[in-house]
Amino acid sequence: VILNFSKIGKYITFGIEPLVGFITAKENDLKNIRIILSGKLNNLSPDKIKERVRDTYV
Repeated sequence: VILNFSKIGKYITFGIEPLVGFITAKENDLKNIRIILSGKLNNLSPDKIKERVRDTYV
């Protein structure tokens, strides 16, 4: 829900939407980094890691 709100907020110049979108995108980036690093530490195949990575803001 928040990601959809953030995607809509990309097209709004003023207001809280761009800020919420930026914060959500950074949180999502951190989650993706954690997923990738834990997958590498546990010797998962790149395909399995790609399945677990979340959608990005862009």
